[in-house]
Amino acid sequence: MLAVVSAVLDEISPLVGLLKARPDEREGCFLFEGKNQKILLAPLGVSFLKAGLEFQSLLYQFPGIKEVLFVGTAGFYGLDNKTRIWDLCLAEEVFLIDGAAEMGLAKYAKFMEKTGIHSTLRCDWGLNKTKIATTLGMTINPGLSGRIAQNTGAEIENMELYSVAALCQEKEIFWNALLGITNKVGPEAHRQWTENHLGVQKKACELLFQQFTK
Repeated sequence: MLAVVSAVLDEISPLVGLLKARPDEREGCFLFEGKNQKILLAPLGVSFLKAGLEFQSLLYQFPGIKEVLFVGTAGFYGLDNKTRIWDLCLAEEVFLIDGAAEMGLAKYAKFMEKTGIHSTLRCDWGLNKTKIATTLGMTINPGLSGRIAQNTGAEIENMELYSVAALCQEKEIFWNALLGITNKVGPEAHRQWTENHLGVQKKACELLFQQFTK
């Protein structure tokens, strides 16, 4: 089974509608059964911790999950001069980042010293593959956003992905992420996200519908 997961239902609701997926017994979850595949669609919640806890519960309830695709939104740091708002991208690698540590105000514990997790689910969709920073909050300080990008090589930021990737790695589940760029990381991030997220999510879901129904 493929699980398509997101932080909030809005990020996958266009896909639920396009696939005409039926509600599952678990609140907020939907199932689609095609000719060659079974797809579970489920929101996990906002933030690294909430998403991780909900995803672990989901894996326990649906032990048949063998592949995971995280679908969501992200902000771009802007150092690569390639990424733009409304772009769609896949995951190459994801890092867990502490802003205080990046600014020299704290130290990483040895078990989490910016060890990246590489995506393992192949998605040949003609999209750029990017390095992603998972942060504990939305970065709004330009100095911090620049420091994260320079220190890690990350191109974009998302607050949930690392928790999903870490559990997939532990349980040997293939994973990837499809992220739509809604904003530039910085003080205008939330305003830009508010303006763009619905359209970007629809664009991502339409791509997935095309891929799933070929």
